[in-house]
Amino acid sequence: MATMKDKIAFSRGFVEGFLRALPGELKSLDAPDVVAIVLGPLSLVWMFGYSDGSFGPVTIVLLVLCLMTVGWKLAILHAAPKAKRQREENPRTVKQQGIEALGAKNAARVEHATAAIDQIVASEAARAGWLGDVDFTVDLNGIIGNLRKAHDLRKVADQLSGLDKPSADDRKILVEAKAAIETLEGAAVERVKLIEKCATEARLVDESLQKERDDARTEEQRAELHAKLSVMLYGIKATPDATSTETATDAVIARVCAYREIKNEIQHVRDNSL
Repeated sequence: MATMKDKIAFSRGFVEGFLRALPGELKSLDAPDVVAIVLGPLSLVWMFGYSDGSFGPVTIVLLVLCLMTVGWKLAILHAAPKAKRQREENPRTVKQQGIEALGAKNAARVEHATAAIDQIVASEAARAGWLGDVDFTVDLNGIIGNLRKAHDLRKVADQLSGLDKPSADDRKILVEAKAAIETLEGAAVERVKLIEKCATEARLVDESLQKERDDARTEEQRAELHAKLSVMLYGIKATPDATSTETATDAVIARVCAYREIKNEIQHVRDNSL
């Protein structure tokens, strides 16, 4: 029967060997990660397999299962950074694809339309139902479709205009292509402006709703302060007027005046007796 010392030595050797075998990018795992990945499955081998100090069939099976579990957990840890990088790179990839399909200027127009739609959908006016249906899928698809057609026309037209010795037919069809491009882009730009106007109106509705709440709160505070002031004024009016009764200051001033009058009379008598 294996002693506790033997089991500890076995566990320590297994963990040290496992850490040495880790790929370089996984050697930075924190100690809690190693404990969770290794010691959890290893405990099964420790408790049920390595009990008599030797590796029997049960120990080998459990050890294989332990290694399979550890490998699976390491695969998850290894894939996590890659998945994170993909999530971070995905917006850049989508943006680059948009530029390639529509051109930089047209891709920016689509971004503006998308940002305006997000603003509309997130507005309080939309959530409260003031704006009705805010599904702009058809509008956005129409914008992208027109801009893609315009971009494709421009690419072919640029190739044709780059040929040597342009003919009259070349010039004629290039004029038609330019007009078609302006029509397609003009319609798309106009629709983008309308969506941005909707976003502006939604923002104004939100501001109006907020102003109504602020005004209602102000009126509530005004009524509360009016009531408070009325109570205070009523209390002041009900209190006897302190100015209608003689105060200590009035008494002192009166006595000072009397003293001065007496002193003046005495002085006057003295002056007359001389």
